[in-house]
Amino acid sequence: MGGIGQHRDPRLRPPEDDFKPRYLFPLDLSLDWGQEQKTQQEKTSYRRMGTFRTYQSPMRLDGAGKRDPRTQFAALPFRRRKSDVEILLASSRDTGRWIIPKGWPMDGKTPAEAAAQEAWEEAGIRGVVSETCAGFYSYMKKMPDGESQPCIVAVFPIEVRRLDEDYPEAGMRKLKWFSLRKAGARVEEPELKRIIRNFSPGKYM
Repeated sequence: MGGIGQHRDPRLRPPEDDFKPRYLFPLDLSLDWGQEQKTQQEKTSYRRMGTFRTYQSPMRLDGAGKRDPRTQFAALPFRRRKSDVEILLASSRDTGRWIIPKGWPMDGKTPAEAAAQEAWEEAGIRGVVSETCAGFYSYMKKMPDGESQPCIVAVFPIEVRRLDEDYPEAGMRKLKWFSLRKAGARVEEPELKRIIRNFSPGKYM
């Protein structure tokens, strides 16, 4: 899991185009955007998050310490199999329990882009990420000094197109595909269980 705005090895950083978010609804540029200095780029950064329309711009975290944010962004990797949907889970490096890729906000990236970056760093996932948040869950993160920190995680679905063999955490985790029911049973967090069990790709892709 990457630090804030950091990548372990620049040579292993995927091309930016691989994580371009998919636009999920026609942009309504007739809305009142206020000041005339709003640029076209700002307008096209307008997205939907959960049931609320939100303006997602790349985050700027200059000067922020690693422990300052209490919010994390996670990817929910999935693939379609005929009439079924499968979820890709990864094992935690410390306890071995089943989790989804997640990490801190990243400088210059939207929440969905940060989630997609973590999916690649932790599991070699390349695919199409949704800018629609599938839900939130909470957990206690163990910090290097032994202290526990409460975190709220926003989850963004990503449809897996392929899995790279070379990525920063290759060989450090187990990866396994599960049905929605089994994936929901494997993760520990109650809110994440519900997100997975109720997941339907058609809502996001």
